[in-house]
Amino acid sequence: MKIIGHRGAKGLEPENTLKSVQKAIDLGLSMIEIDVHFCKDEVVVIHYRTLDETTDAEGFYLEKTYEELKSIDAGNGESIPTLKQVLQLIAGHTEVNIEIKETHSLEKIVRVVDEALKNTKLKEEDILFSSFDHQILAKVREVYPDVRIGVLTNGKILFIDQVVSKLSAYSVNSKVDFVDKDWVEQIHASGAKSFVYTVNIEEDFKRLKSYGVDGIFTDFPDKFC
Repeated sequence: MKIIGHRGAKGLEPENTLKSVQKAIDLGLSMIEIDVHFCKDEVVVIHYRTLDETTDAEGFYLEKTYEELKSIDAGNGESIPTLKQVLQLIAGHTEVNIEIKETHSLEKIVRVVDEALKNTKLKEEDILFSSFDHQILAKVREVYPDVRIGVLTNGKILFIDQVVSKLSAYSVNSKVDFVDKDWVEQIHASGAKSFVYTVNIEEDFKRLKSYGVDGIFTDFPDKFC
Protein backbone atom coordinates (compact mmCIF):
# COMPACT_ATOMS: atom_id res chain seq x y z
CA MET A 1 0.00 0.00 0.00
CA LYS A 2 1.35 3.41 -0.99
CA ILE A 3 1.52 6.01 1.78
CA ILE A 4 0.85 9.32 0.04
CA GLY A 5 1.64 12.60 1.76
CA HIS A 6 -1.42 14.89 1.55
CA ARG A 7 -0.35 18.39 0.51
CA GLY A 8 3.16 17.31 1.44
CA ALA A 9 2.87 16.36 5.07
CA LYS A 10 -0.02 18.66 6.01
CA GLY A 11 -0.34 17.55 9.61
CA LEU A 12 3.35 18.08 10.33
CA GLU A 13 4.28 21.21 8.36
CA PRO A 14 2.36 24.05 6.64
CA GLU A 15 0.48 22.47 3.76
CA ASN A 16 1.68 22.70 0.16
CA THR A 17 4.92 24.43 1.14
CA LEU A 18 8.48 23.37 0.37
CA LYS A 19 8.98 22.50 4.03
CA SER A 20 5.92 20.24 3.97
CA VAL A 21 7.10 18.53 0.79
CA GLN A 22 10.60 18.10 2.19
CA LYS A 23 9.16 16.51 5.34
CA ALA A 24 7.30 13.99 3.18
CA ILE A 25 10.49 13.24 1.24
CA ASP A 26 12.43 12.76 4.48
CA LEU A 27 9.83 10.21 5.60
CA GLY A 28 10.50 8.18 2.46
CA LEU A 29 6.93 8.27 1.15
CA SER A 30 5.86 6.49 -2.03
CA MET A 31 4.09 9.57 -3.36
CA ILE A 32 3.37 13.20 -2.47
CA GLU A 33 0.12 14.97 -3.36
CA ILE A 34 0.02 18.71 -4.14
CA ASP A 35 -2.61 21.13 -5.48
CA VAL A 36 -2.11 23.65 -8.26
CA HIS A 37 -3.82 26.91 -9.14
CA PHE A 38 -2.85 29.93 -11.23
CA CYS A 39 -1.88 33.41 -10.13
CA LYS A 40 -1.37 36.09 -12.81
CA ASP A 41 1.89 34.73 -14.16
CA GLU A 42 2.72 31.39 -12.50
CA VAL A 43 1.41 27.96 -11.62
CA VAL A 44 1.40 27.98 -7.81
CA VAL A 45 0.98 25.23 -5.26
CA ILE A 46 -1.97 26.08 -3.04
CA HIS A 47 -5.28 24.35 -2.28
CA TYR A 48 -7.92 26.98 -1.61
CA ARG A 49 -9.22 29.70 -3.91
CA THR A 50 -8.51 32.51 -1.45
CA LEU A 51 -5.35 33.40 0.45
CA ASP A 52 -6.94 33.73 3.89
CA GLU A 53 -7.47 29.96 4.23
CA THR A 54 -3.77 29.10 4.63
CA THR A 55 -1.80 32.38 4.68
CA ASP A 56 -1.59 35.67 6.57
CA ALA A 57 -3.07 37.54 3.59
CA GLU A 58 -6.57 38.04 2.20
CA GLY A 59 -8.11 38.10 -1.25
CA PHE A 60 -7.59 36.06 -4.39
CA TYR A 61 -4.13 34.99 -5.53
CA LEU A 62 -5.28 34.97 -9.15
CA GLU A 63 -5.27 38.78 -8.95
CA LYS A 64 -1.59 38.85 -7.92
CA THR A 65 1.73 38.21 -9.61
CA TYR A 66 4.07 35.65 -8.12
CA GLU A 67 6.39 38.48 -7.10
CA GLU A 68 3.56 39.80 -4.94
CA LEU A 69 2.80 36.36 -3.51
CA LYS A 70 6.40 35.64 -2.49
CA SER A 71 6.22 37.88 0.59
CA ILE A 72 3.06 36.22 1.95
CA ASP A 73 3.47 33.88 4.93
CA ALA A 74 1.98 30.45 4.21
CA GLY A 75 2.83 29.22 7.71
CA ASN A 76 5.97 29.23 9.87
CA GLY A 77 7.60 31.74 7.56
CA GLU A 78 7.13 29.55 4.47
CA SER A 79 6.08 31.12 1.19
CA ILE A 80 3.68 29.87 -1.48
CA PRO A 81 5.85 27.83 -3.87
CA THR A 82 5.58 27.52 -7.63
CA LEU A 83 4.92 24.17 -9.24
CA LYS A 84 8.44 24.29 -10.72
CA GLN A 85 10.01 24.70 -7.27
CA VAL A 86 8.08 21.79 -5.79
CA LEU A 87 8.80 19.45 -8.70
CA GLN A 88 12.50 20.29 -8.60
CA LEU A 89 12.50 19.33 -4.93
CA ILE A 90 10.61 16.08 -5.51
CA ALA A 91 12.51 14.91 -8.62
CA GLY A 92 14.60 11.83 -7.97
CA HIS A 93 13.01 11.13 -4.59
CA THR A 94 9.41 10.01 -5.02
CA GLU A 95 6.28 10.10 -7.18
CA VAL A 96 3.91 13.07 -7.27
CA ASN A 97 0.15 13.44 -7.58
CA ILE A 98 -0.69 16.86 -9.03
CA GLU A 99 -4.31 17.79 -8.38
CA ILE A 100 -5.48 20.32 -10.95
CA LYS A 101 -8.01 22.64 -9.35
CA GLU A 102 -10.73 24.70 -11.04
CA THR A 103 -9.75 25.76 -14.54
CA HIS A 104 -11.40 25.07 -17.87
CA SER A 105 -8.74 26.65 -20.06
CA LEU A 106 -6.98 24.07 -22.18
CA GLU A 107 -3.99 26.40 -22.40
CA LYS A 108 -3.65 26.42 -18.60
CA ILE A 109 -4.12 22.67 -18.29
CA VAL A 110 -1.42 22.10 -20.91
CA ARG A 111 0.90 24.45 -19.04
CA VAL A 112 0.54 22.42 -15.83
CA VAL A 113 1.26 19.14 -17.59
CA ASP A 114 4.13 20.57 -19.62
CA GLU A 115 5.81 22.00 -16.55
CA ALA A 116 5.67 18.58 -14.94
CA LEU A 117 6.82 16.61 -17.96
CA LYS A 118 9.32 18.92 -19.64
CA ASN A 119 10.86 21.17 -17.00
CA THR A 120 11.88 18.65 -14.36
CA LYS A 121 13.85 15.43 -14.07
CA LEU A 122 10.70 13.55 -13.10
CA LYS A 123 9.83 10.57 -15.26
CA GLU A 124 6.38 10.48 -16.82
CA GLU A 125 5.56 7.30 -14.89
CA ASP A 126 6.29 9.11 -11.61
CA ILE A 127 3.53 11.70 -12.16
CA LEU A 128 -0.21 11.32 -11.60
CA PHE A 129 -2.60 14.09 -12.68
CA SER A 130 -5.92 14.15 -10.83
CA SER A 131 -9.00 16.35 -10.63
CA PHE A 132 -12.60 16.33 -9.40
CA ASP A 133 -13.44 17.93 -12.74
CA HIS A 134 -13.51 15.02 -15.15
CA GLN A 135 -13.70 17.42 -18.11
CA ILE A 136 -10.22 18.58 -17.14
CA LEU A 137 -9.07 14.98 -17.10
CA ALA A 138 -10.61 14.39 -20.52
CA LYS A 139 -8.66 17.36 -21.88
CA VAL A 140 -5.45 16.01 -20.34
CA ARG A 141 -6.07 12.62 -21.94
CA GLU A 142 -6.86 14.18 -25.31
CA VAL A 143 -3.55 16.03 -25.47
CA TYR A 144 -1.40 13.53 -23.56
CA PRO A 145 -2.41 9.95 -24.41
CA ASP A 146 0.12 8.26 -22.14
CA VAL A 147 0.18 10.21 -18.85
CA ARG A 148 -1.28 8.75 -15.66
CA ILE A 149 -4.70 10.08 -14.64
CA GLY A 150 -6.45 9.82 -11.28
CA VAL A 151 -10.24 10.22 -11.07
CA LEU A 152 -11.08 12.12 -7.88
CA THR A 153 -14.50 11.49 -6.34
CA ASN A 154 -16.29 12.23 -3.07
CA GLY A 155 -19.02 9.65 -3.76
CA LYS A 156 -19.68 6.45 -5.66
CA ILE A 157 -19.83 6.85 -9.43
CA LEU A 158 -22.31 4.78 -11.43
CA PHE A 159 -20.59 2.72 -14.13
CA ILE A 160 -17.15 3.52 -12.77
CA ASP A 161 -15.73 0.96 -15.21
CA GLN A 162 -16.91 3.12 -18.12
CA VAL A 163 -15.36 6.25 -16.59
CA VAL A 164 -12.05 4.48 -16.07
CA SER A 165 -12.14 3.11 -19.61
CA LYS A 166 -13.02 6.45 -21.23
CA LEU A 167 -10.18 8.26 -19.45
CA SER A 168 -7.76 5.32 -19.44
CA ALA A 169 -7.45 6.16 -15.74
CA TYR A 170 -4.58 4.84 -13.66
CA SER A 171 -6.43 5.27 -10.36
CA VAL A 172 -9.70 6.25 -8.72
CA ASN A 173 -9.05 8.47 -5.70
CA SER A 174 -12.04 8.15 -3.35
CA LYS A 175 -13.08 9.91 -0.15
CA VAL A 176 -12.64 7.65 2.87
CA ASP A 177 -16.20 8.25 4.15
CA PHE A 178 -17.93 6.04 1.59
CA VAL A 179 -15.31 3.45 0.63
CA ASP A 180 -16.32 -0.16 1.23
CA LYS A 181 -15.04 -3.50 -0.01
CA ASP A 182 -17.49 -3.61 -2.91
CA TRP A 183 -16.36 -0.20 -4.18
CA VAL A 184 -12.70 -1.22 -4.07
CA GLU A 185 -13.55 -4.42 -5.95
CA GLN A 186 -15.41 -2.41 -8.63
CA ILE A 187 -12.37 -0.18 -9.13
CA HIS A 188 -10.01 -3.13 -9.38
CA ALA A 189 -12.35 -4.88 -11.80
CA SER A 190 -12.19 -1.78 -14.01
CA GLY A 191 -8.40 -2.14 -14.16
CA ALA A 192 -7.60 0.91 -12.03
CA LYS A 193 -5.89 1.26 -8.67
CA SER A 194 -7.86 2.30 -5.60
CA PHE A 195 -6.44 5.26 -3.66
CA VAL A 196 -8.32 6.75 -0.68
CA TYR A 197 -8.22 10.22 0.94
CA THR A 198 -7.81 11.50 3.66
CA VAL A 199 -6.86 8.70 6.05
CA ASN A 200 -5.69 9.86 9.48
CA ILE A 201 -7.26 7.26 11.78
CA GLU A 202 -5.66 3.88 12.49
CA GLU A 203 -9.00 2.06 12.30
CA ASP A 204 -9.63 3.41 8.78
CA PHE A 205 -6.12 2.41 7.75
CA LYS A 206 -6.61 -1.18 8.93
CA ARG A 207 -10.06 -1.42 7.31
CA LEU A 208 -8.82 -0.13 3.97
CA LYS A 209 -5.81 -2.39 4.05
CA SER A 210 -8.13 -5.39 4.53
CA TYR A 211 -10.03 -4.28 1.40
CA GLY A 212 -6.83 -4.36 -0.66
CA VAL A 213 -6.65 -0.60 -1.23
CA ASP A 214 -3.54 0.37 -3.22
CA GLY A 215 -2.75 3.64 -1.47
CA ILE A 216 -3.90 6.19 1.08
CA PHE A 217 -3.52 9.97 1.28
CA THR A 218 -2.77 11.11 4.83
CA ASP A 219 -2.00 14.33 6.70
CA PHE A 220 0.13 12.36 9.18
CA PRO A 221 2.30 10.04 7.10
CA ASP A 222 4.62 9.41 10.05
CA LYS A 223 1.79 7.36 11.65
CA PHE A 224 1.69 4.85 8.81
CA CYS A 225 5.26 4.65 7.50
